[in-house]
Amino acid sequence: MNKIGIISTCLPTQCGIATYSDDLINYLKIQYPFLNFHQFELSFNPKTNNSKRFVIRNYQAEDYIKAYEFINSSDIDLLDIQHEFKIFGKPDGENINILLENVTKPIVTTLHTVNIEHPKNRESIFQKIIIRSNLLFVFSEYAKSCIIDKYNVEESKIEVIPHGTPLIPFRLPKEIQERKYSQDVLIFVSSGYMRETKGYDMAINALNKLKNIIGNFHYYIIGADHPQNETSKIYRKHIIELINEFDFQDKITFINKFLPQKELIELIQMADVCLLPYSKKEQSSSGVLALMIACGRPVIATPFQFADSQITEQSGIISETFLPSDFAKGILTLIKRKSSWEKIMHYNHTLGQSWNWNNVVKQYYQGYEKAIIGYGNKVNYSAFDSR
Repeated sequence: MNKIGIISTCLPTQCGIATYSDDLINYLKIQYPFLNFHQFELSFNPKTNNSKRFVIRNYQAEDYIKAYEFINSSDIDLLDIQHEFKIFGKPDGENINILLENVTKPIVTTLHTVNIEHPKNRESIFQKIIIRSNLLFVFSEYAKSCIIDKYNVEESKIEVIPHGTPLIPFRLPKEIQERKYSQDVLIFVSSGYMRETKGYDMAINALNKLKNIIGNFHYYIIGADHPQNETSKIYRKHIIELINEFDFQDKITFINKFLPQKELIELIQMADVCLLPYSKKEQSSSGVLALMIACGRPVIATPFQFADSQITEQSGIISETFLPSDFAKGILTLIKRKSSWEKIMHYNHTLGQSWNWNNVVKQYYQGYEKAIIGYGNKVNYSAFDSR
């Protein structure tokens, strides 16, 4: 094995999977310098094309045809698919089927979304991914058990991996320059594209319920409008209306851009507590959550799937429901545990460092080898279409 094809969004596209794939390739190159990579870039905007990559306009079926013809005739040993429905074309990412049905090389797929229930069209796509992939990577035992139980997949076909984090030195909030003159202010931070599923409105409503209890605080929301989500600007307007209604103009700061990882880490380390108020239980991965843990910060999250699988009493709080009242209870509970924050920070930092990319790429490499060794004949899809 010496050449891997990776299909995903790619930097400079500003999305979590592009960042994830870039980190994956860079760390694999460091640990396995004999590996070569051919990137297949799923592009929302052809103007961002990189001539060194095979560019696939994600809505154009003919580009996927050209891609599988290239893969099959090349010396690529294995195709690594980083999967999220929305990046493989409208409306549900069904263009991935063109690759699944025609690529004649082993396929390893990382599932960035695993739901108990999918809409009918997505269910069909998801089933084909599971059947055709020679190995699946997921980010939690819960996601693995969902697939095994629902699709009767052999356990050996699915591997659980950490989300992947950089090695980050431990720093207390007071050691960050920006906190030098604000030691008496309680700093919260959230990060992620501006859209309804991030739940920023719920966090603001929760803070409003606590404003006369928790004292002086400031909430930083890091995230630009989502470039592929038409409702982002409408949602931001709603957030601004809430801020004005609660007279929070001096208590909430928007950082309206997609930050480089180094800057994002510094802002997270500046905070006392991280808030993850996601509104959908089905959220099965979160690079932001992994980064917050690796930065050593206590986390308060709604009970979405990935948080449920990663956050314990030693690392933070999971609210009972997705309601602002319960999220407020979670914030207040953690504040009452302020004397143990430094202990939580050390615990989370140690946990996060065990998720570092050096460990993750070892699992990827072993998975690639396993998939190549176990690769058999291409699946006959007609046998499954009749189910």
